[in-house]
Amino acid sequence: MKRWLLLLLLVLFVSGCRGFGAALLLTAVVLHTASHTHHEHPQVVYVSAEQPPLEPGPIVVMPPPSRDEVVEVRTIPFNARQARTGLAGADFQACRTEGAPRGYGHAAVTFGPSGNVTRVVIDRPGGLTPQAVNCLGRELGKVTVSEFTGQSVTVGTTFLVP
Repeated sequence: MKRWLLLLLLVLFVSGCRGFGAALLLTAVVLHTASHTHHEHPQVVYVSAEQPPLEPGPIVVMPPPSRDEVVEVRTIPFNARQARTGLAGADFQACRTEGAPRGYGHAAVTFGPSGNVTRVVIDRPGGLTPQAVNCLGRELGKVTVSEFTGQSVTVGTTFLVP
């Protein structure tokens, strides 16, 4: 593109064009604009974490298990009774000052295999303030159950705000 503009400038000069000064200024502006593109090029950053080479450890060869061997896998079931008891014992009195209305509500509480609550969804009553939802969720989130094996378990619960 620059070559064509320079050629145009040369032709204007040689032909004796009267507006040579304007053509020169216009050519300079066009050249400046054409040479400065606004494309952003991604910047690649390489991070090298030099680690010492791993030393080979001992190789242990074990015989395959025989068909008579029984591998016992211990599974610990989710304790639903413990979850319901804990959820029923949650205290929502403090949530009144956060805007939770008196009465019954419903929530879905998810317990992870560690026994801790990982998620609380308050689905009734509707129209609660964010402060009330946070308070109700915080109180339900305090409940724990014994550890269990498997996937997370979600329990529906009805609660009462006194």
